[in-house]
Amino acid sequence: MCSDKMTDPIKNFKKRIKDFALKKKKGIRNPFVIVTVEPPLEHKAARELELWAKTAENEMKINCIWMDTLFPQTEVFQIINEIPIELTSLEAVEQTLKDNLTEDIVDLIEEKYSLDSRSNVLLLLNVGSLFPFAKASGVLDELARRRAKNTVGVLFPGEPMAGRLSLYGERPKHYYPAHTIDKKIEEGML
Repeated sequence: MCSDKMTDPIKNFKKRIKDFALKKKKGIRNPFVIVTVEPPLEHKAARELELWAKTAENEMKINCIWMDTLFPQTEVFQIINEIPIELTSLEAVEQTLKDNLTEDIVDLIEEKYSLDSRSNVLLLLNVGSLFPFAKASGVLDELARRRAKNTVGVLFPGEPMAGRLSLYGERPKHYYPAHTIDKKIEEGML
């Protein structure tokens, strides 16, 4: 585990989330904080953050939202599973997921969690499970469109590339309102 708070991406991520949730720091639009993690370490890092969420200070409530658990609960997933496979093409299924998954994910988040308090943290975990049908930036955009006031933390499996984020080697995207932790979570930090 890294000992220096400024170079330890997990500690830095937790501190930024806490600072936003407790209104010690202001953000552009919503306070979104992203930390990158080596993809093979995503689940291990998510479990560590879940443990932190359970023991966090009482001034803020941290809700761990496991994308791999939410995905099969979405309306689009349910509909696709009801269609006999011989009646549709793989391309049609993929496009339907790409067109609808992000909104359905945020619908479920909105149903389960209050979106009106900055001290009510939403911690998005296992976002890699949505790939290639939905992306973390799309979920953040949709939360912003719905005027969610929450502090949102994202554990992002990928690579920071010149101020942008790349998931599984895809073309990097810059999500400008997010505060990205400069250092990636790597082996030996957990």
